[in-house]
Amino acid sequence: MRRLAAARRQEAQFRSPVLDPETVITLRLVDERDGDRSISQLVQLSGEARPEGPSLLAEVNGEPWAALSLKDGQLLADPFHPTTELGSLLVLRLAQLEARPHQPATLRFA
Repeated sequence: MRRLAAARRQEAQFRSPVLDPETVITLRLVDERDGDRSISQLVQLSGEARPEGPSLLAEVNGEPWAALSLKDGQLLADPFHPTTELGSLLVLRLAQLEARPHQPATLRFA
């Protein structure tokens, strides 16, 4: 099963995503305390270990496709979708968040 997932992931990396103009890409912060099943779903599909702490999640039309751990930079990706560009988008968003001046407010999770 892991070999199949790895092969599908590799195949997906070389396919350009086919996204129509109506496609909605959402980036949001998630944490295991949210009760959000998106990270669990990506862990199950990818065969990777569940990241600790908060993550940035990329959803395409409300479906989780990729997540980036804020703690260690681990990238989870749905092997059945092309996610290379989403991974780059998540890394860019993380850099934006880290470049902001630190404010005493806590992170807001959606």
